[in-house]
Amino acid sequence: MKRQDVIYELMQTELHHVRTLKIMAGLFRRAMLEELQLDPGTVQRIFPCLDELSLLHQRFLGQLLERRRESLERDSNKNFVIHRLGDILVSQPGMDREWE
Repeated sequence: MKRQDVIYELMQTELHHVRTLKIMAGLFRRAMLEELQLDPGTVQRIFPCLDELSLLHQRFLGQLLERRRESLERDSNKNFVIHRLGDILVSQPGMDREWE
């Protein structure tokens, strides 16, 4: 039960992180460019790699949600038990490096 709680919390955290990145891109960055008319280079320095980071986390969230869908209990659209998650975690960019 504890393991499922941690997995659920990971999924919720990732969902909120993706939403935050979208807000940063859609609201703050666009407002700085259009309303404040800041130089695009300045805005890029404020939000470096925002698009790449957004894509990376959207992909990760998509994988988590797909695993959830695959793990749904029969005849249910809410109840799930995820037995495997490590393959998704180690497939994330940067996870193939040796840890020091």
